[in-house]
Amino acid sequence: MNPRTTTIEEKILVGMHVRMSVADAKLHELWPKFMPRRNEAKNRIEKSNFYSVQIHDGLFNPQAYTPKTEFERWAAVAVADKSSLPEGMEFLIIPAGKYAIFEYKGLPQNFAPFWEKIYLEWLPTSDYLLDERPYFELLEDGYNPNDPEAEEEIWVPITAKS
Repeated sequence: MNPRTTTIEEKILVGMHVRMSVADAKLHELWPKFMPRRNEAKNRIEKSNFYSVQIHDGLFNPQAYTPKTEFERWAAVAVADKSSLPEGMEFLIIPAGKYAIFEYKGLPQNFAPFWEKIYLEWLPTSDYLLDERPYFELLEDGYNPNDPEAEEEIWVPITAKS
């Protein structure tokens, strides 16, 4: 597992969100509601990408994570500024910072072992700690979660160990 790292500037996203857990997944409510409306953001940038964002309460702790751990899940697109907000959507700011980027290929239901490798194998032996910023998946327009060849980038917020 050899991610690339990059530092991003602040990102402004516009989208919809739900409070959920893995055990009480509400993605079937969120994505069908958001996807038909994703292009309503008049000042959309990165037109071929969209974001699946997770925001945890405080610093995410992989060792304490269970299927019932709640978090906020967003379906969103990047916009240039806050000049236009479609009805029923909200802004989300992703603060500037460093990310480790992992490439995942496969079905969402097969993601758990990959996730465990990131958080329980790679992270503890890396030169980084988790940072308290949103984690997100960058998906290309046309992403199909039912395709076993589907690809996505997993962006994990990191900071250097002191």
